Amino acid sequence: MTRNGLSAVMLRLLWNRRSYPSRSWIRSLRGCRGSLTAAAAALYGQACLLCGKHQRLLSAADRHPVLRFYAAQSCFLRGLPEEGLAFCSQVLTDYPGHLETVWLQSRILADLNRKEEAFTLLSQFADQRKAWIRMAGLVESPEDFAWMKRLRRRATQDGRISWTDATVLDYMALAAQRCGLYDEAFFFLNEIQANGLRLQSKHARISEQAALEALSDLTHACRSHQIDLFLISGTLLGFIRNGTFLPHDFDIDTGVFEQISPEQLKKTVQSAGRFEILPQRTSRCLKIRHVNGTPIDIFTHFRKNDDIFHGVLELTWHNTPFSLKPACFLGLDILIPDNPERYLRENYGPDWQRPVTQFDSASDCPNSTVENAEELRIRLYRSRLNQLSCA
Repeated sequence: MTRNGLSAVMLRLLWNRRSYPSRSWIRSLRGCRGSLTAAAAALYGQACLLCGKHQRLLSAADRHPVLRFYAAQSCFLRGLPEEGLAFCSQVLTDYPGHLETVWLQSRILADLNRKEEAFTLLSQFADQRKAWIRMAGLVESPEDFAWMKRLRRRATQDGRISWTDATVLDYMALAAQRCGLYDEAFFFLNEIQANGLRLQSKHARISEQAALEALSDLTHACRSHQIDLFLISGTLLGFIRNGTFLPHDFDIDTGVFEQISPEQLKKTVQSAGRFEILPQRTSRCLKIRHVNGTPIDIFTHFRKNDDIFHGVLELTWHNTPFSLKPACFLGLDILIPDNPERYLRENYGPDWQRPVTQFDSASDCPNSTVENAEELRIRLYRSRLNQLSCA
């Protein structure tokens, strides 16, 4: 994608809100002393991240605490946790209640294997729902989950959260799921349904402009490291059937072959300087999010005999072996399976050309096999709760 300079990107962030959904520059102002200078710093910092102007951002970091927050984010995105942590500390000295810095610092501490410090930091902000999703992403053992349960009890007793807060219940279920306590996960999800509560939607539909920018940045990073990145699943379906992204899609689906190790893939993503690596539950899929807010899944594809397969914890999807061919997607040179129609027919059935807005890859794909029945049950149950909330 052609960059039109920082000023043009800043104007796009300020005015073009519907087709360009990244609003993190506004969130970065919460907890700051309001001023036009702070707003200008936030716009400049976000534009630098979007344009990959990291050195320019670091050079300007001393001019305002908001710019130091963006400098911390720049270091985090590029895999420089110690430098990012130093900037976070500076921001919190000036603005102790700057929540975006708190969330970022907790992620950096976790990356540095200082999980207890991250838990302690987040527990101070238990009245914020976002703290609970951050804590859920840190849970790796039953002991971690027991700590979260004790915190929830204390936070409800002192009035920081409601005992029937649907968002907190959902994240407690996710935390239990992450450490394999499936009965506990179902207990919290059942509490949501039993109390007639509604879940908040965690997904926003992607916009073509932001999605294309994110896909372009990832494609160029992979290409510079000699990694063949290709379109799969819903993104490939949108390309072949509609010539663009599916209008109801929430993320971008891509793939690489198994000779690319998970660590090599992470380093490639960090080299772009524009992607956050999200908490992982399996090495088979790397979940990332572009600085403009667009989520991307990168599935590792394995080849065995007459099968190419990829998956997540609960499911594996199987396809006839394929090679890759070049294609042009919205002006971007990309790779796709050499027989995309066959691939889509295997994934979505013979009527793959007919639009279905409520398609669920967990239950509707004819080429899937179950890997973990409990994980699948929870995924389907949560999907049902989301549908009830929307209804």
